[in-house]
Amino acid sequence: MAIPDQYSLRGGLSYNISPSFSSSLGARFDCVPVKDLIGGNEGFRRPGNVLSVDPGVSFMKSNFVINLNVPFAVRRERPQSITDLKTQQLTGTPRNGDAAFSDYVINLGVSYRFTNSKVKIAPELQDSFK
Repeated sequence: MAIPDQYSLRGGLSYNISPSFSSSLGARFDCVPVKDLIGGNEGFRRPGNVLSVDPGVSFMKSNFVINLNVPFAVRRERPQSITDLKTQQLTGTPRNGDAAFSDYVINLGVSYRFTNSKVKIAPELQDSFK
């Protein structure tokens, strides 16, 4: 077995619909590479990558924010792993292992911002901010 590297990238745009609601649209790329950046490449792994379209909505009220994103896959790729390649070289039979990719993912996030309700300004400086 191997502990493979894994990474996820997301980029996109957000638009405020109202002071409380916003929407977003992005692209997401999730990947388990064939070879590790750090560590060895021996051992079993399921390399692959998924490109997804990632729409989302956010609701903001006071210090609470709720985000909902539902990325759905538009392209999936399953390259040959190091073990697949070695098996193919030993047996002469092409092999490309399995990989499981979901059609969509539901990401729900809830956050709360802890803040001091008021910024304290020295009385002698209050007039300079008007």
